[in-house]
Amino acid sequence: MRRTTYLAASAAIFAGLLVAAWATHGTGVVRDDPERNITIPKELTSELQVKVAYDGEDIWFRYRWPVERPAIFNDVLVYNDGKWETRGGEALGSNPEFLTEDRVA
Repeated sequence: MRRTTYLAASAAIFAGLLVAAWATHGTGVVRDDPERNITIPKELTSELQVKVAYDGEDIWFRYRWPVERPAIFNDVLVYNDGKWETRGGEALGSNPEFLTEDRVA
C-alpha cells in the first residue's frame, strides 16, 4: 500500500511538472539577452546526424547539421592597425564576424 502511494504521488508530481512545462512553452520563459551573450535562434529545431566510434578504449563522436554558412575556424588572427589580434575562440551568441565554430552543447 505504501509503495503504491509513493508511486501515485511521484506520477502526480511528474504529470504536474509536465503540464507546467507544456503550458509555459514558448511564452517568453527564455529570451535573447545580449548582456549575457544569449541568443535564441528563430528556428528551434534542426536535423542532427551523429556518428560514434569506439575501439574498446576511446570513443569518438561526429556531429553534423545543416547551416546556411558553416564556420570552420576557431581562433583566427586578424592584422589590424599594425598588430595581430585574436578573434573567434569561445564567443557565445551571435558573432557578426562569423569566425567561431558551430557547436553542440
